Amino acid sequence: MRHSVDGSEVTTPSNGLFASRSQVRLVNTHVRDGIESHDSRFEFTGGSLGGDPPLLLDETSIDAAALRLMPRGRVVATNYGEGTVTLRLSVSELVGSRAEPRYAHQILRLVDDQSWTPRGLR
Repeated sequence: MRHSVDGSEVTTPSNGLFASRSQVRLVNTHVRDGIESHDSRFEFTGGSLGGDPPLLLDETSIDAAALRLMPRGRVVATNYGEGTVTLRLSVSELVGSRAEPRYAHQILRLVDDQSWTPRGLR
């Protein structure tokens, strides 16, 4: 499924999500196979996000409140671009396959080719 608004493009292949030059707001939405995003802004309120990794980003900012992050591996977010990616997490839950759930309330900046693997998920 493909959605286009004002030159923005959001595509939903299978159970994942791809966005380019978009502003996306997701409320209580469950995405199983992650998000790949270029030059976009995402806002999450509630819901869950799985994948390996759940966030594959380039020139994108993420603002997540009460989002349940469920990576299949250890990495939660990867910046595959050359610019800085910003993650704003407000009481978001991190659930790994082998670790106890924990909460994140922080702002992270990932530089080019940097990934985020939270300590509790390693």
